[in-house]
Amino acid sequence: MKKKLVAMMTLIFMFSLFVPAYGEGATGSNISVQLNGQFLNLSESPIVIEGSTFVPIRDIAEALGASVQWKKDTKTIIVTEDTSSLSLTINTTNVILNKDGKISEITAQAPPFIKGDKTYVPLRLISEAFNALVDWDQEAKTVVIIDGDYFLEQLHTKAPIFYEFAMKKYATMNTGEVEALYNMYLKFTDLPYEEDIDLSAKADIKGQLSENSGALDALIHLQGMLGSDIDLKDYENISFNLKFDNENIYVKSSLFKKAEEYGYSIGDKWLSFDYDELDIPNVTSYQDLKDLQNQNQTLNLTALYKTGNINLNVNTFHEMNVIFESFIKLVDSDNFKLKQTKGSTKVYEYSLNKNDILGFIVSLSSLSDKEISFNLSELMELKEIESLFRFDLKSETTIQNDVLVGESLYLDMNFVNPQDGSSFSLKIDGNTNRRNVNGIQPPIQMPGKDEVISRSSYQYVDNNDLSTFTDSDTSDIENAFYSYYDEEYEDALEFIDEALAVDPTDDYAHYIKAMILVKLDRDQEAIQSLDKAIQLNPENIEYIKIDEAFDDIRNLEEFQKMLQ
Repeated sequence: MKKKLVAMMTLIFMFSLFVPAYGEGATGSNISVQLNGQFLNLSESPIVIEGSTFVPIRDIAEALGASVQWKKDTKTIIVTEDTSSLSLTINTTNVILNKDGKISEITAQAPPFIKGDKTYVPLRLISEAFNALVDWDQEAKTVVIIDGDYFLEQLHTKAPIFYEFAMKKYATMNTGEVEALYNMYLKFTDLPYEEDIDLSAKADIKGQLSENSGALDALIHLQGMLGSDIDLKDYENISFNLKFDNENIYVKSSLFKKAEEYGYSIGDKWLSFDYDELDIPNVTSYQDLKDLQNQNQTLNLTALYKTGNINLNVNTFHEMNVIFESFIKLVDSDNFKLKQTKGSTKVYEYSLNKNDILGFIVSLSSLSDKEISFNLSELMELKEIESLFRFDLKSETTIQNDVLVGESLYLDMNFVNPQDGSSFSLKIDGNTNRRNVNGIQPPIQMPGKDEVISRSSYQYVDNNDLSTFTDSDTSDIENAFYSYYDEEYEDALEFIDEALAVDPTDDYAHYIKAMILVKLDRDQEAIQSLDKAIQLNPENIEYIKIDEAFDDIRNLEEFQKMLQ
C-alpha cells in the first residue's frame, strides 16, 4: 500500500484523538460490543474471564467480514479474511497467523473454549489479527472496535481514481537521473513581531544515482530582502554540489567563499563527512531500507494505536469518519483525475481551490467546541474569509511502467489577517523529471584526496579587517546556545557570562542568559536579565511575550510588570 495513504490515515486517526467526546453509549451492567460505530447484536452475551473478553467466534468473524471453518478432529478454528487467516485450537493459547502469506506463531492471553453450542474466542485477538483497533470504554461499558478496512472500502467507492493511485505499488528508484526546476515567491508584510520578508528563489537541480554512489548539482538564484537589514543580492547565484558513496559524503558550495569573511578558509575544496558522524544510513543501507518499506506498506492501525497509547471510546469512530469523509471530498473525482492514458503511461491531475479548503474546514468544525464552531460559522456567513483568502493548487503526476517519472506543481496562495492587516503570499511553480529509472548507471567519480578537506580541519584565519564573528564573544554565545539545547545549563551559563564580560551591551546575550537561568530555577535573576535585554533593545519585548522558553515564569508578578 502506498505510503501516502498510510500517512493520510495516520493523520485522520491522530486528529480524531484531540476532539471532544459526545453523546451516550450503552448503559447498564451488561457488556456491549461496538464495531465501526454500530452496536453488535451478539447471539450470546460476552464473557469476561480474568480481564479478557470472549465472544462467540462466528458473530465477531462475520461482523469483520471473515469466514469461520471448524475442524472437529483437531478442535481447531480457522478464521479467514481475504489473504489472511488465524488458526486457534480449543483450550490452548498457541495461535498461528497467516498474514498475506507470512506465517507467524503468537500466544493468546487466554485460550478459546466451548460453552453450550457456542465457541468463544478472545475478542481482542481476533480483531487485531485482522487490523482492527480494540479498546474498552469504561464509562459506556463497551468494547470498541474500529475496522480499518471500512475506510479503505469507503475510499475505493467515493474516490476510486485516488484509491487506484494510492494503492498501486510503484517501483522504488535505486538508480537513475533526476532533473528539477522550481520557482518560488514568498512575501510577509506588516507582521506584528517580524519585519517584512520579500524574496524570490529559483532552483535548478540535476542529480544522478548509481548502485553505490550519487551526485547532485544545484544552482539557486535568490533575490529580495529579509527584513530591512538583509539584502539577498550577495546570494543571487549559489551553487551547491553533493557527492556520496558508501564511505563518505562530499559537499562543495559557492557559499564557502562567504565563510572566508568569518575567518574560515575552505577555498574550492570539498568538505567530507562520514555516515557515522551524521548518523544516517549509507547508499546501500538506504536503498535496502526503501525496498523493505515498499514491501511493508500496509495500513496498520493497530500498531499506530499501540504506539500512541491512546484510549478509544464509543464516539471515536464517528469522529474519525467525519474527518475521513471531509478528506475524501478533497481527493474525489472532481479534484483527483486521470488526465491521460497512453500505452503504459498514465498522467494523474490534482487540483484544489479555496472553496475546497474552506469546505474542509467547515466540515471539521462540527468536531470543535461550540465556541470555535460558532465563530467559524459567523465568519463563513459574512463571507469575510472568501475575500481574504486565495488558494489555487494544481499538480500532475506521470507514471510509466509503474514507475513515477514526472511531477509538476503550481501553488498560488495568499491570506490577509483581518485583525492586523498582515498578509502572507506564496507561489511555487516547477517540475521534476526522472529518466532511466533503475537502469544501468556508471559509478560517480568521488573527489580526490587533494580536493577534500575534512570537517575537523577547517583553517581559521585571523583577518584584521573582520568586524564580526572573529572575537571570542561570538563563539561564547554560540557555545552557550548549543549547551542550552544539550541541557548542559551550568556550562551554558559559564559561556554566556564570558561573552557578557567581553560585551555587556549585547542584548542577545542577556536574552540567552535569561533562558538559561529559567532552566536553573533562578527566576528573579532571569527576569533581571530580560529587563536588561529590553533596556538595550526594546524590540525584545515582543519576542519575550511569545517565547515558550519563559512560560515557567510568565505568571510571576515581576515578569508581568516588566512587560508593561
